Order: sequence, then structure tokens, then C-alpha cells
Amino acid sequence: MPLDAASQKMLETMRAAGGLPLHEIPLAEARKRALRNLPALGNGPKMSHEEDVLIDAERPLSARIFKPSRHTLGVVLVFHGGGWVLGSVDAVTPMSRHLAQLADMTVVAVEYRKAPEHRYPAAFDDAVEAVDWAAAHAGTLTGSSAAPVIVLGESAGGNLAAAVALRRAEVVACQILCCPVTDCTMDYPSYAHQANQLSLTRETMGYFWDQYVPEVARRTEPNASPLRTTGLAGAPPAMVILAEYDVLRDEGQAYADRLAAAGVPVSTRLIEGQLHGFLANVNLLPGALSTLEDIAAFLKTAGSQG
Repeated sequence: MPLDAASQKMLETMRAAGGLPLHEIPLAEARKRALRNLPALGNGPKMSHEEDVLIDAERPLSARIFKPSRHTLGVVLVFHGGGWVLGSVDAVTPMSRHLAQLADMTVVAVEYRKAPEHRYPAAFDDAVEAVDWAAAHAGTLTGSSAAPVIVLGESAGGNLAAAVALRRAEVVACQILCCPVTDCTMDYPSYAHQANQLSLTRETMGYFWDQYVPEVARRTEPNASPLRTTGLAGAPPAMVILAEYDVLRDEGQAYADRLAAAGVPVSTRLIEGQLHGFLANVNLLPGALSTLEDIAAFLKTAGSQG
């Protein structure tokens, strides 16, 4: 179906603001521009408890906690998008509040270290530590030490969620991957389709890889490209969400197919009319909220069984 009206309007607003592509401007300016739509996202539902915490002072590694009620059903670690280079917990704060309320779970948005200041595997190492921390503090975070720990990420955050789910399969109850980066090879058909060159282009994705993993030979490591993992059997159950207009669509589908072939329970959703990175734009794009409702329903089944 055509790109939905809300997405078209958002793109028109971005184009009207003008400027060179993100990968062609100074990093500091790119980071500011990537967050310029934050006011339009609104605040989201009011939480029972919300605070910023320091997980590891040396790295540093921090997170923002969203609790919709005193006792919740589980912990959802959220890894924001932005090509491992842009973005922050602020960008996923409205989405995290909505998800916490819809799923009745404690959401922990992780402020992992970004490239190029902190290159691979820094962000992945932070994701592993965040999962370990959440598991160790599940009782405080939810009211039950036996509460499941779940990972969710969009785009580069989906890459981190997929990779850490494999590394900590014994801890992670299930994984939610939205428009995930799963492979360093940018030769899938969805990369070549002109209609997909919208919020993320092939050129920008190449720039992100150059910043995150400049050593090309290391990009095929499973912690960088989860699709390259030899064996996926035993990975946590997954919900893989794909956007119709996304250069990453085909590699996300390929990862879902590989998980299913390995016997991993997988629920795959192609969200028609949506573009890359739509989920975080919860108050701008109606498709984001409806998808969060689907995620919440999935979490209350697959996640609570973990």
C-alpha cells in the first residue's frame, strides 16, 4: 500500500527544514537534527515511577526506568535506534511510557555508548551489561525476582537486542526486533528500491557501519551481524516487525526466517504503509501506537511465559 498520510506529512516537514543528509554534515549537528522532532512526540502516559539510573559509572552506562505501577509483569530493556551513532533515551521516552502502560511492564531505556567515540563492540558490551543488571535487579524493578527480562530495539537498537538475546539466551525471555539491522551486507533488494530511500538510505546505512565497525573484516562477527550466527537454535522467542518502506526490510525478514528454520518461535509482522524508524514516533504516526498494542499483547503471552 502507499506510504501512509501521517508518514508523508512527517517526511514533508523534514524536507521543508532542509539541509544536507545526516551523513554529510558534522556529527554534532547530525545528532541535534536527529532529535529535533522530540517536541512533536509529546510526553506519553504518566508513570507511577520514573528515574534515571547509573548502571556502570566507569563506562559510563545509564538508563531511564519507566514503571506504570508498583508491581509489574516483567522488565523490557529498550535499545534506541540511530545507527549506533545518533539518538538517545529521550528519543524513545514517549514510546517507552506507552509500552510500559500497555504491557504493564517496567521499561528500561538504555543509554548505551555511541560511535564513533565508542566503536564496536562498546554498544554490544553495554547491552550485555544492561541485561545482566536488569536480571539482577528484577525484584526491585518489578516486585518479583522471577519476573522475565525482555529486550526490544528498533533499527541499530534492534541489532543490539538481537545480538544480546543470543549472548544471554538463558536470561532473555523473548526479543522484539523492529526494523532491525541484522547483516552488514547491504545488497538485499530492499536496499536498491528507490521507494525505500526515505528516513534511512543505503548511503546513510553505509556511513553508520563505517562509524560503528570501521574494521570491515569484523562486521561479519555475530555480535555485529546476528544473521551471520552459525546456530540460532535456542534463541529466545521473537517478534520481528518490518516496515514496508525500509532498506532494512529484507535482512529483517531473512533473520526471522533463519530463526524459524532453527525452531525458534517467531511472530513476523510486516507493517504496511510505514517507513523505517516509525515505532519511536508514537505520537506522530498512528501505525506506531497500533504496533505497540500488538507488542504489548505479545509480551503478555510469550514474555510472561519466560
